[in-house]
Amino acid sequence: GKLPIGLFMYNSGGVMMSSVDGFRIIITGKGGHGAYPNLTVDPIHTAVQIYTALEGLIARNSNPEKNCVLTVGKFQSGNAANIIPDSAVFEGTLRTNDKHERELLVGKIREVANGIAEINGAKAETTPLSQVPPLICDSKFTKQIAGFMQEMNIPGLTPYPDMQANASEDFAIIAEKIPSAFIYLSAGF
Repeated sequence: GKLPIGLFMYNSGGVMMSSVDGFRIIITGKGGHGAYPNLTVDPIHTAVQIYTALEGLIARNSNPEKNCVLTVGKFQSGNAANIIPDSAVFEGTLRTNDKHERELLVGKIREVANGIAEINGAKAETTPLSQVPPLICDSKFTKQIAGFMQEMNIPGLTPYPDMQANASEDFAIIAEKIPSAFIYLSAGF
């Protein structure tokens, strides 16, 4: 990493890393020639409306005191400038540090996609791509491990407690079931 050697980061009192829920939404319409859009069900038009509505989910449905981020990083459709395609697909991720917000927003993604698709005469299929809970370490065990690290005679060893990141970590699946500690130890530049 780009951090100084000896920095160790942990969180013994709350969420260390956010959950991640990846998703794919496929919108199926009815393609046709661009000169006759009235004879089509435009999946691009529908997908854009869904995308815009998803962006509003965070602003109007999540608790502003919680950390919630929704990102669409892939959007694909069509092969020609004058042809309305049969389908459009986009993929994204939802990240949050709160289990309730996660559950609410994952449900809303599907609800928004289906509702807007139906209004436009299209169909939306939402598929989960990844489902990882927030990383929450066992408080007592994490404090114990941090204490052991501080007992080591390492020059420049610096604790950084209460670390939080919007990134996610698959180890959260294990930490949800088994009391665990997760600690970053920087190796320098």
